Amino acid sequence: MSHVFSDMTQVKNMISSLQEAANKCMDQGVMLGYHNHNWEFDELDGKIPYSMMLEELDPELFTFQLDTYWVKKAGWDLSEILTAYSGRFITCHLKDIDGEGDFEDVGHGEIDFPDFLKKAQSQGAKYFFVERDTSDDPMESIRRSYASLKEMRF
Repeated sequence: MSHVFSDMTQVKNMISSLQEAANKCMDQGVMLGYHNHNWEFDELDGKIPYSMMLEELDPELFTFQLDTYWVKKAGWDLSEILTAYSGRFITCHLKDIDGEGDFEDVGHGEIDFPDFLKKAQSQGAKYFFVERDTSDDPMESIRRSYASLKEMRF
């Protein structure tokens, strides 16, 4: 990803802006959410920006969409993040990763989706979205991901 935080002031300003926006959204009956990529997991001044966001943004006003691919790409464990921040992820973005760190169709890569889905649902996730950022044949990717999900038991 091209976007990275250059200093802790940027992180704190972003969190403050997100909280302000969440307050305005809630005034209109809308909950604001955030979708992660891998760069929020880059340590800065001994802290992880994504962890700061999860800890500081009011869970009554703000939710997160956990993207499985980007969490794995950042080198984090999906089960650990679900446990550490239980209840913060109402939605999840299901994307798989291959052994070289590239995108893969759901169920054809390295992520244990039955385990992930069971854990995510147990901690409060209600909605799941399937995507593959890049594919030579998007329709075939959809078919393969759908077929894998249809066969999964969790």
